[in-house]
Amino acid sequence: MRNFTVGGGRTFRFWYTPDSVVVPVTMTWRCERWELGAFYFGRQYQRFDGERHLVVRGDAAVSLTRRLILHRWKSQDAFFGLGGSYRTKAGFEEGDPFNGNYLNFTEQVGVRWMRTDHRQGIELSVRHFSNLGIVKPNIGQNFLVAAVVF
Repeated sequence: MRNFTVGGGRTFRFWYTPDSVVVPVTMTWRCERWELGAFYFGRQYQRFDGERHLVVRGDAAVSLTRRLILHRWKSQDAFFGLGGSYRTKAGFEEGDPFNGNYLNFTEQVGVRWMRTDHRQGIELSVRHFSNLGIVKPNIGQNFLVAAVVF
């Protein structure tokens, strides 16, 4: 059975809040074990001295993730996923000072609530794209996503 998700989210950092949106479109299959996703990241701004400054130009990413179900309730799943992704921009020259490499590792943790007939649902997840320090810079990309499952 395949499920598709479409949603929205926000990027975040622990020491400041960039002002950016994320638009995810994903497909899961094989009992929610695999996920193929496409993500659009809007321009990210940061406030310095009360003014907004462009930090990252918008870009996109594609990811393939292996998901593990941590706990399954009647209509809820808690999951964790690891995989890889490809970013369309990398490094300072291309306007992405958070990711120095096109190829990144991906991590995700989330919860999916489905109706009892398993046709529609809602998914909340926290995700991170990073190159694990292979290429500098390696701040990575954190984002929170809420999506509709159908």
